[in-house]
Amino acid sequence: MASPSSGGLPATARNANGGLGMTDDRVGVLLLIKGLGGGGAERLLVNSLPHLDRERFNYSVAYLLPWKDDLVAPFEEYGIDVSCLDAGNIPRPAVVTRLSRLMTEKQIAVLDVHLPYSGLIGRLAARRAKTPVVVYTEHVLSVQRRLERARFLSFISNVATYPMNDLIVAVSRDTLRDVERFNWSRTPTRLIYNGIPLEDFDVESDRGIGWRAQVGIGPEKTVIGHIAKMVSKKDQRTLLDAVRKVVDDHPEVVLVVVGEGDLRDELEAYTAELGLTDQVVFTGFIDDPRAALAGFDLFALSSLHEGLPTVVIEAMASGVPVVATDVGGTGEIVTDGDDGILVPAGDPDALAGAISELVHDVERRKEMGRRASESVRRRFDIARRVHEMEAAYDELLTPSAGAPSRR
Repeated sequence: MASPSSGGLPATARNANGGLGMTDDRVGVLLLIKGLGGGGAERLLVNSLPHLDRERFNYSVAYLLPWKDDLVAPFEEYGIDVSCLDAGNIPRPAVVTRLSRLMTEKQIAVLDVHLPYSGLIGRLAARRAKTPVVVYTEHVLSVQRRLERARFLSFISNVATYPMNDLIVAVSRDTLRDVERFNWSRTPTRLIYNGIPLEDFDVESDRGIGWRAQVGIGPEKTVIGHIAKMVSKKDQRTLLDAVRKVVDDHPEVVLVVVGEGDLRDELEAYTAELGLTDQVVFTGFIDDPRAALAGFDLFALSSLHEGLPTVVIEAMASGVPVVATDVGGTGEIVTDGDDGILVPAGDPDALAGAISELVHDVERRKEMGRRASESVRRRFDIARRVHEMEAAYDELLTPSAGAPSRR
């Protein structure tokens, strides 16, 4: 179990006993997630930290997989207690018991849970602990039902226990449509778009110059950026195939792949097989992607499935035009031909054509990046997302103000 530190807590002083200088009648909220690695759902929680209403809500965080702990530190720096439930990849009754006790000890009134595995564990534990409200955020549902074995079982367990939620939040209209297909109990649903800390992404930043020098890329190169876990649904092989086609006509192009994952060794071997060793840079995981984004000339995403990809919002906020596959909620962020280009999934020719188009036309690339920044700044502010979530807590805890709890 990680323990909270006393440093880095803004706005709220600690008292002599190390506790927060706040009253004890705040509503207990537990944010539960499978892991605290570097994925989009995890970064969403981290980005929310400065905007949480700490005067009304007493937030805690719990995660299930002990080896996914990259993002524990930001919560601790904000004085938020972080608990590792030390689970494995298969749900166990002992983990449900452990979580139930944690919620009872912390007097949790709202369980705010993300992702299917933690959703199942959280609902069962909340039932045992008699937690008044369970809010579940569905990031992407389409990928689970198309996979076999464990992930398909996760999908079935997830939708079968939807009735144990008080509210299901979908991060995109595409996900909301998917949820409604399998929401047989008609549990209340709501669309709340994800957001990012827009103030952290400066289109005029010169951070990218230093970052490019750090990874050995000169100013004469055109950088295609890609930030994602190296897993099958991100389909980086198609991206590599597309880059192979692009560099034949544009030898100045370099692809930078930021992230880690089970497929990294395989993708590095495939890069060598394609003869792209000099044109592709694998950086591994980085704590802060802002400098990398500032160093990209364009951003490419080759996913087969997505919910609402936060990294696309971050790239656009940085003034970087996006070429992405038209899957999930990506088309709700990118307006094809205006602030980015959308292509079919699994089509390296289409992806290569769109990338080449922007590599060739520098002025169009810059104008598209400008429009991209303006577009996301109107729609995807993290402060707005936090406000909408906390308003949902209030509605569910106060039946007279909204729909009563179903539990």
